[in-house]
Amino acid sequence: GRVSRYYAAFLPATGKVYKACGQDPTKSGSRPIYNVYEYQAAVIANATSYGAGCSGPGGALGLASNGRPWTSRTWTGTCSNLGPTSLALAVWGAGQQLLPLAALLPIAGPGCNLLNSADALLGPVVPTGGSAAVSLALPDSAALSGVGLNVQVAELQFDLAGAWTGLFTSNGLQLTIGAL
Repeated sequence: GRVSRYYAAFLPATGKVYKACGQDPTKSGSRPIYNVYEYQAAVIANATSYGAGCSGPGGALGLASNGRPWTSRTWTGTCSNLGPTSLALAVWGAGQQLLPLAALLPIAGPGCNLLNSADALLGPVVPTGGSAAVSLALPDSAALSGVGLNVQVAELQFDLAGAWTGLFTSNGLQLTIGAL
């Protein structure tokens, strides 16, 4: 009889599943047949940086994605250059905007902007070594495919007495959720 084998693997860098298959010619009586197929979700998960972060006590804040936001997985990002006496707050929004924070709070640093609609705040997180992780657990739901979310990190700076002395913001990340 015919003996076939196949192997499949998901490659996060491409967002695709590859399947390699073939027949054993010693069992099928014919020449080997090998095929490679590729599959991908209708919407490819993506994380794109937008806007610019401002400089806080540790330097210019930068938020980077550690992977792509796929359903049934936890997306993570890392904000770097946070000060030693600061807390990090994840600011999530469905929409984007450009709102200078100094117009609302004089404590905000120059050039610090709110880059999303600020629909949810998560945290605070105590930075470790000047970095803080941001994460979002995504449920296994095909209905989330193509949904866009925006995130940035706000750094709340405190002095040694515990008084709030500064507000600084990172660049934004626009996440497009993909479903496998």
